[in-house]
Amino acid sequence: MISCHRRPVYPPILYVVDSLTYVAPRQALQVLDSIGEEMAEADKPTRMYYQLLSVKAKDKAYITHTSDSLMLALVDHYEHGGDKHLLPEAYYYTGSTYRDLNDAPRALEYYQKALSSMKGEENLRVKSPVYAQMGDLFRRQYLYDNALAAYQNAYRCDSMAKDSVGLVYDLRDIATMYRRKNEIDSALVYFQKARIMAESQNSIALSNLVTSQIASLQIRLGDYSAAMQSIQPSLKNVDSTNLSSIYSIVSDIYFKQERYDSATYYYKELLTQGDIYAQRRAHERLAHITNTSHRTDEAHQHLLQYELLNDSIERITATESIEQMNALYNYEQQAVKNLRLEAKSRQLYYITALLFCLAIILVLSFIIYHLHVQKKRIQMKQLYQAVTQENQTFKLEEEERNRWKSEAPNLIKNSATYKSIEEQALHANKLRPEDWTAVEELLNEVYPTFIPHLRTCCKMSERDFHACCLIKLKLSNTMICILTPFNSTQLLSNMCRNLYVRIHGKKGSTEDFANFIDSL
Repeated sequence: MISCHRRPVYPPILYVVDSLTYVAPRQALQVLDSIGEEMAEADKPTRMYYQLLSVKAKDKAYITHTSDSLMLALVDHYEHGGDKHLLPEAYYYTGSTYRDLNDAPRALEYYQKALSSMKGEENLRVKSPVYAQMGDLFRRQYLYDNALAAYQNAYRCDSMAKDSVGLVYDLRDIATMYRRKNEIDSALVYFQKARIMAESQNSIALSNLVTSQIASLQIRLGDYSAAMQSIQPSLKNVDSTNLSSIYSIVSDIYFKQERYDSATYYYKELLTQGDIYAQRRAHERLAHITNTSHRTDEAHQHLLQYELLNDSIERITATESIEQMNALYNYEQQAVKNLRLEAKSRQLYYITALLFCLAIILVLSFIIYHLHVQKKRIQMKQLYQAVTQENQTFKLEEEERNRWKSEAPNLIKNSATYKSIEEQALHANKLRPEDWTAVEELLNEVYPTFIPHLRTCCKMSERDFHACCLIKLKLSNTMICILTPFNSTQLLSNMCRNLYVRIHGKKGSTEDFANFIDSL
């Protein structure tokens, strides 16, 4: 009985690949490809784990799933005697496969299965993306309250897992839902939290992720110059994963400013590289632009393409609304009934509202427009005041940080500990335990967050940790070798380069590592 419940032991390379999928999925795929022939001859548990890792790495690398056959085979294996610890991930990536196949009900079914297979607070690294993907499905259904609840659950999971990168995405998603619900104040609060957290990690990519979405809010408030300023950094770092979002935002800014030539450039880029939603919006806006320029034939073609894409999107959404109840029935029967009724009620509401608006739009158009302009002016004024206040606060904080950067080195060099270290180096003595305690106390006093951040970068020996502390104190390599067990500057340089690779996943020089330590 004990044997039956014991986990299989997999080749060590697969554990390495599993970890690599989170930080460098493309490299993980290369490693998997290199051991493919070897894995084909392995036992069944190993082959299945290899296949699951292949799907996982492709998903992390944003490679679209095109078939569910492999995932269904993996789910069958892990449901009937396979490694139960891997069953939640098998469910999750099956859901992601159906997500890419535009089968939202089945995607939601497998996401629910993944949640049901995880107990308590285990598998937070899987639970968080499950909730995030459920939020995305609800968002595309226009079920914003359900989406908001899912994103909040993802935030709770990442908080417990202390996943700072995941928290930035969660805060962005929560803010976006408040924006969709027209709760502007709440959206601003969560966008600012996301921005502050992204900046605290010194990540340009994360900061751009947030500021680009802030630009969407600023467009909605009519502050196009601020929106353009917010989106500019993201335009310098566009890739396949964010192109649709970035180009949609910047093209809308140009469109709102009636800078149609610039808007047309980005809309045409979206036609060839954007997703189906971005293409639909591009055709709609290009129809307006070409019609304004009296190019009626072009306008007609864009309208025709817009209608075709709109029909495709409506078919996907209708399928989700109708089949969603069956997808969730086995897990939350009553909740699914409510979801279906809510979807039908929402559809009926939209149809009724549309007919009503068409009947009276000629009478109310001027009144609605006038109220809209007044509301935008008030919101823009409020946003301007909030941004101005925040900029003043940020400027004061920046001045304080710059002042401290100048004062900190002097505090260190004038300290008794630093002078004691110099004395020990002068006499070619190794530092004693009490000396290292004094060094840590000095660093904690001057740079309170340095040691905690260093401890979390990667697992390192006490010798390497001590060397990093002396690098932070800006001692020369020669002095560090005198004070520590390193017998030569070459050994110290090797340590610096090895740690840099372990922390960043790429090669770096001794100077690169010193700059990294200085930045903590």
